[in-house]
Amino acid sequence: MYYLISGVVIILLIVLIEMFFLPLYRKKKIEKKLLILCETNKQLNFKIAKKELYDFIIEDDLNIIFIKCLFISSNSMITINNKDTWVLSYGGISQEKGKAFPQQKYLNELVPFLKKEYKMNKELKKIILVYPKTTQIVRYLNESELEEINIYKKPYGYQIMQFVNIDEEFKHILLK
Repeated sequence: MYYLISGVVIILLIVLIEMFFLPLYRKKKIEKKLLILCETNKQLNFKIAKKELYDFIIEDDLNIIFIKCLFISSNSMITINNKDTWVLSYGGISQEKGKAFPQQKYLNELVPFLKKEYKMNKELKKIILVYPKTTQIVRYLNESELEEINIYKKPYGYQIMQFVNIDEEFKHILLK
């Protein structure tokens, strides 16, 4: 009986950590990094969004940047099927290059952010921040052609940035 109770307690602790503490830790880590990047450029105003479709706002005189965080496994691939349909393929062994990922799920949590049209006086940039990284991001051009997406391409008007490359990619976002 003692082993059963201790096993249940350990499982509950793991679930609590995974569901509550890890997301808060990840968000704080992103917030801290974005704040450091904004402080190096004194013209940028950084805000945390509350009860919005996006997580962070970065603003200057000409631009406003909405950042939505996407927390995924590093051993994964994102496929953009159309403007608001994203598929995350994940799982498997990262050393086995060329093999398909065994699990897939639709990233429905992004749909409201991707569909929302904002009317702004400034130039609006929508950024999806992938945390921590993904092996590949691709977009369907037609039924059989895929295009690899990086920070320099804007599929459907938004940009995708990976947290592991945030220093270089953030500079590119500010320049464009």
